Amino acid sequence: MRNLIGLLALLLVLSSKSQSAQIDFTPAREIVSCGPTTVYFVYKDTIEADLIYWDFGDGTGANVSNPSHTYTQTGTYTVKLTVVEKGVADSVIKENFVVVKPMPLAQMKVEIIPEQMNSQYLFTSQSVHNADSFSDISWHIDSVILHGKAVNYTFTREGEYDIVLQVINNKGCMHESATRIKVKPVTVEPVGMGENELAQVRIYPNPAKGLISINLPAGQDIQSVLFTDLLGKEHAVETALHNNHLVVNTQTSVAGVYFLTLKTKQSAVTRRVIIE
Repeated sequence: MRNLIGLLALLLVLSSKSQSAQIDFTPAREIVSCGPTTVYFVYKDTIEADLIYWDFGDGTGANVSNPSHTYTQTGTYTVKLTVVEKGVADSVIKENFVVVKPMPLAQMKVEIIPEQMNSQYLFTSQSVHNADSFSDISWHIDSVILHGKAVNYTFTREGEYDIVLQVINNKGCMHESATRIKVKPVTVEPVGMGENELAQVRIYPNPAKGLISINLPAGQDIQSVLFTDLLGKEHAVETALHNNHLVVNTQTSVAGVYFLTLKTKQSAVTRRVIIE
């Protein structure tokens, strides 16, 4: 520290004798990066200097000819090179020479949608922009590009798929995260009902706009009715049983795809319902 203080004092004294020597350093152009970056500086003058001092603009410096320096914090930095030859000091200053932008961090959550009749997944970005906002969030799934913080995608065939999440913050910095999932056909299997009884369960009208009716196999005592959306969230509905017909009021549900699960003490069956 004492040597550094002495060096700075010497530079202040010599600066009053400054001449316009042709000193310079590389890189030749400004450095703009996303996230921490290491810059390699090279003193270009062929004359051997008595003393060289670099001010990297972030409160640190070096007194070697060709230093490297890592900028770890976001910001804009002015770099100054001071050279002393034969007792005469000269400096070159490059304003706003290094710009470090905040790097986003791409993170994802992958969920298979419960009670779905096919292989449908919910992909949710849990990314951090480290800036003011995101300018784009895109998903690369099975040769398809989707945009948004959360997207649904239905796979039509089983297999392994690479899922790539790409996020760009409002500073123009991009980061990617990738994972691989194995897709198998997903079906809702009836529990306790035979194929003949299962075939008798019908919903009409479907699509519907309000009331729907379900004909039930004879002798089936319905214990509960579960009405859920694609995300598995339960929606309250009013039901009424007339002989072997169950009437469900879906007028409070917004348009979309839902699943109606009927449960008895020993059995259960799920049917897809479309609300217009």
